[in-house]
Amino acid sequence: MQFKLAPVHDPVSGPRLLRSNVPYSLSKQKDQWTVELRAGGMQQVQLWSDKPLTIEGDELQVKHDEAAQTYTITHFGASAKATIRF
Repeated sequence: MQFKLAPVHDPVSGPRLLRSNVPYSLSKQKDQWTVELRAGGMQQVQLWSDKPLTIEGDELQVKHDEAAQTYTITHFGASAKATIRF
């Protein structure tokens, strides 16, 4: 017996928030998100996106894994805010 998998059609494109190690709030606009990381210490958020992202914020470290299409945002210190444009 053989099975064929049907292609999965996902109508949503653009970024997805995969994980966060701190409480956060997410504000979504048409082509921009704002993520507020609501704890001190080391804060880290990982995003997936099929489109290139521009990530802005004070003292953020951004690592882009092109093969996995992920962006890891890291911040150390007090709470922080990141703006993600796509």
